[in-house]
Amino acid sequence: MDALPGVVRRNLADNCAVPPGVPLLVAVSGGSDSVGLLQALALQPARYRAAHVVAHVDHGLRGKDSEADATFVSGLAGRLGLECVIARLDLGNDHTGESLEMRARRRRHAFLAQTARERGLTTVALAHQADDQVELFLLRLLRGSGGSGLSGMRWRAPSPSDSGIALVRPLLAVKRDEIRGWLERIRATWREDGSNADLTIPRNAVRHRLLPFLRDFAGPGVDRVLARVAELTGADADCVGQLAEEWMGSNGRGEFESMHVAIQRAVLRETLIRLGQEPEFELIERLRLKPGARISGLGGRTWIRDEGTAGMRLPEVLPAVPAPNPAVGSVRIPLEGTEGTVPLEDGTLHWWLGKPPRQWRRRVDGVEWLDATCLGRVVELRRWRAGDRYRPLGSTGTVKLQDRFTDARVPRAERGRRWIGTVESGAIFWVEGLPPGDGFRVSTGVKDAIRWQFIRKSNR
Repeated sequence: MDALPGVVRRNLADNCAVPPGVPLLVAVSGGSDSVGLLQALALQPARYRAAHVVAHVDHGLRGKDSEADATFVSGLAGRLGLECVIARLDLGNDHTGESLEMRARRRRHAFLAQTARERGLTTVALAHQADDQVELFLLRLLRGSGGSGLSGMRWRAPSPSDSGIALVRPLLAVKRDEIRGWLERIRATWREDGSNADLTIPRNAVRHRLLPFLRDFAGPGVDRVLARVAELTGADADCVGQLAEEWMGSNGRGEFESMHVAIQRAVLRETLIRLGQEPEFELIERLRLKPGARISGLGGRTWIRDEGTAGMRLPEVLPAVPAPNPAVGSVRIPLEGTEGTVPLEDGTLHWWLGKPPRQWRRRVDGVEWLDATCLGRVVELRRWRAGDRYRPLGSTGTVKLQDRFTDARVPRAERGRRWIGTVESGAIFWVEGLPPGDGFRVSTGVKDAIRWQFIRKSNR
């Protein structure tokens, strides 16, 4: 790789549409990527330098480490002769179903856009690099994102908080190791975020577990393959999005149901976004396939799509259906004998004791294989309660079920209806619609397993 300043300068001009010498608001966390970007901008030849402004966000989530990060960034900016703006954001309490990560991202972008406007800047430089792009692609792939999500980050894109502010990523084709190698050569230091080693955080698990496996399985070139797939998928998604915009711009001329399914989904997604509704896939599909039906989305709002030549419309916003009282309806289940059936108010639970499957089988909705020894002799079924925590598959610690429901796009109105299975100690071994708890799954060496199946009554 060429020296990083030259790479950044060329990428700004060729890919980000930022001419040399234009001042930027540079978002700097203190990590190697953002420090590399800032150093590369500061070490430009004299004719390309500009009065950049450094912006640092302290989310207040890491205690003294957060304070040390802010001090480090402020000191670095001072040594480079640049103005530094530091903000501590209060993330507050969440009453919308929005995850902590999404809330932090939204408020961070709002701060960056506001700071840029106040200083007369139109461009914010972010330090996302090539490894971030691949990790994001895999995360979104595992979450079931569509083409627009799998396309990943762009070299240049409008700020989600202000379309008049551009976000640029001049390191998007540079790998993390290349950035760190250059910083070491110029003897620059950076801050290490200890949370990057926490494998309960999905992005870290992808970085430290999944990607090393894929590189070993498919070779080191797998990163380029994934990046190429993201680019191709993004181009396809852009085409579909353009067709959807043209259809919407024509005031819905032509019957909605006659359009290609990909355009239907894109129209519904864009309409939901404009209405302030999270465009989750399940909501889009139910609206697409069931015109006239009342469909609940994330946040508890209920929408209706009218059928006909007017296309997709959401004419009503209905109150959320109250969730059942979580204190009512708990059921104790003795695991006696070899099988049992438990009728519930909204479905039926079946369980069978036997030998675990000899080989991996494709997962069937509503069916899980659990370690009979870990379950014990008696389990309890109850509704989800706010504050519930469990240990997801592959995790080393517990997480809030509310956050898992948010990641899985489970509407708030639906969460109180979900059944939870607990053992006598109170630990959660099963959550309706989610993978089983890590400590209760069938693993190598397990001799007795329980096939656990919940069948929910149809709402149709």
